[in-house]
Formats: sequence, C-alpha cells, structure tokens
Amino acid sequence: MSDVTNERLVLSALVKNEEYLRKLIPYIKEEYFEDESEKRLFRMINEYAGKYNEIPDKSTLLVEAKNDRSLDDGRSERLYETVADVFSIVPSNNYDWLKKITESWCQERAVYNGLQEAIAIYQGE
Repeated sequence: MSDVTNERLVLSALVKNEEYLRKLIPYIKEEYFEDESEKRLFRMINEYAGKYNEIPDKSTLLVEAKNDRSLDDGRSERLYETVADVFSIVPSNNYDWLKKITESWCQERAVYNGLQEAIAIYQGE
C-alpha cells in the first residue's frame, strides 16, 4: 500500500461508504484528480453508481478496467494497482471528518485548477 493521499482516501470512501458516496459524489469532479489512474477510477465509480444506484465492488471495477479497450497495458496495470490500493485503505467511520477533508480537498483542487487555467489564458495558451 502506498501513502494515503487525499485522492486515495476519497476514492476509498466512495467504494466503502454509501452515505459518503450519495452525499458527496456530486461535488467531486474528475479534473480534481491529477493521476490518470485515479481519474479513470473515479470516472468508473461515478458511472457505475449513476447507472446501478449502488457502490461498485473491487471485482466489478477490475472487470471494468480489463474490458476498457482504450487502456494500453501499462495504463491498465496502473489502474489495477490503483484499484487494489484504494480497496486496501480503511477510511474513517467518522462521516463528518471525511466530509470536512473532502470539502477542503475539493476547494483546494478547484482553486488550483482555476489558477492553472488563468495562467494558461494569460500566457496565451
């Protein structure tokens, strides 16, 4: 298991805490994740939860990753590792704490992304 980052904690809580998933997923955006495998995993969780109205389990996400023809072998392997790592994390049972951490992370990422966009516009990109 790698270090627990805010991103991995959010992903772990999404797949292990139904209340968290239902209440907070509308505020979490794909672009808040910098790592491509975390971004892809979030998209898979979001799509599955939206379609089936439940939390995807590890085997479902691994099968979805395996069936994703847009991933080359290296990206596919990193996605498998990310899924395994996310499921090895035990998020806090304290919903209020998870919510506070997630809100803070979302705000930080939104500001960071906004600044990056402003810099790109300023530089004429």
